[in-house]
Amino acid sequence: MSLGRLTLLRRSCLGQRALSPFRTLSAGGAFQSERDVVADICVIGGGAIGSCAAYHIKLANPTCDVVVVERDLKFTRASTTLSVGSIRQQFSLPENILLSRDSFHFLNHIKENLAILDEEPPQIDLHTCGYLFLATPRGLDTLHANCAIQLEHGASLDVMPATKLAERFPWLRVDDLAGGSLGVENEGWFDPWNFLNVVKRKNRSMGVKYVQGNVSALEGAVLADGRKMLHVAGINDPSYPSMSHTCSVRAGLFVNAAGAWAGAVGQLAGVGKLSFNPVLNVPIPIEPRKRYVYVIHCPDGPTGECPLIVDPSGVYFRREGPSGYFICGKSPTPEEEPSSSNLEVDYDYFDTVVWPLLAHRVPAFENIKVTNAWAGYYDYNYVDQNGIIGHHPAFANFIIAAGFSGHGIQMSPAVGRAVAELVHEDAFQTIDLTRLGFERFLRDEPLLETNIV
Repeated sequence: MSLGRLTLLRRSCLGQRALSPFRTLSAGGAFQSERDVVADICVIGGGAIGSCAAYHIKLANPTCDVVVVERDLKFTRASTTLSVGSIRQQFSLPENILLSRDSFHFLNHIKENLAILDEEPPQIDLHTCGYLFLATPRGLDTLHANCAIQLEHGASLDVMPATKLAERFPWLRVDDLAGGSLGVENEGWFDPWNFLNVVKRKNRSMGVKYVQGNVSALEGAVLADGRKMLHVAGINDPSYPSMSHTCSVRAGLFVNAAGAWAGAVGQLAGVGKLSFNPVLNVPIPIEPRKRYVYVIHCPDGPTGECPLIVDPSGVYFRREGPSGYFICGKSPTPEEEPSSSNLEVDYDYFDTVVWPLLAHRVPAFENIKVTNAWAGYYDYNYVDQNGIIGHHPAFANFIIAAGFSGHGIQMSPAVGRAVAELVHEDAFQTIDLTRLGFERFLRDEPLLETNIV
């Protein structure tokens, strides 16, 4: 989509005053205040994906006005800053492999990509230590099938039998394993807090505006072809979400990068609500799912080479900070799924579920102490645990970029670039992500990513 087209869309939204054909507010008409903002692009959500989208949109066309609406600019509860901050190419789908590959390249050159004149080079503390996926005899065929796809799409792997695992990682119990795959390039972890802050700082230096507020309504009009055109987002104080709207953002195009709340943002635009348009009856299948991260100290824990280990049980761990410290966790089964109404940590879950599995795989972990823990949200796609990226087919100007189910931060640079391609070119240019579009839910054709950690 050219900037000229965006300008026409923006002028259209400015000309809209009577929005009754597409109303989500109960009263009060269009939002107006002295603090109303007008832009070409409004990105809803300022986490890793939203901020990377804003960066690439602005980079591709510096004259494009971009506003990011984020309810908490301190990011105290953001999925990005509460994540483990890891990156891998060992996925089961080509799209995810390529997204992570290109994102790693961006992170590895972050000093050039996000440099600001006369400021210190950005730092994200990138560690290239790899992921090690372990497999039992039952899971070995799946591991090998995934490895074949990964190698075909440029991943660099060391696929090992259990005997070689024992030689290379003597602290690992392997008697019930058949093998494993180690990513030897373009995998590891980084500081998610630093990453988000350097992207945000770079964006502001380029002229991207950040508005703190909670998007509480979306309004627009119905076009002649039956699609909807969003014109305005109502914003209120996130501390008082029940209050009336304090300002609005009028834009030519809206990007839903609201992470775990992307489904709720879609509802504000009428997605997932009963409608004469059957496309709008299908919700954006994203909801918050709480996940725990535990910090443990083990004085006799793994030394030397220690990648991020993913056990067949689903438990994972990696080294963290000073010697003897590790972080670990495990996604719960459906029966174990905790309430997402708060971010309280369940330490019993560690004692009864995580710890026994850790100690089984690494006997030294029998002797550990939990020193810290936190919880964060996955933007969980409950249909196929895979990202959704693309135009919503019921709208002329509404792009979705969310639902990556725990791997959003590691793919955010490439996802942000893909959003910018949709904005400026109206099509994917670098990686064909068509299969990740919303249309797959309309066709009832889920695109399952099996390597979810």
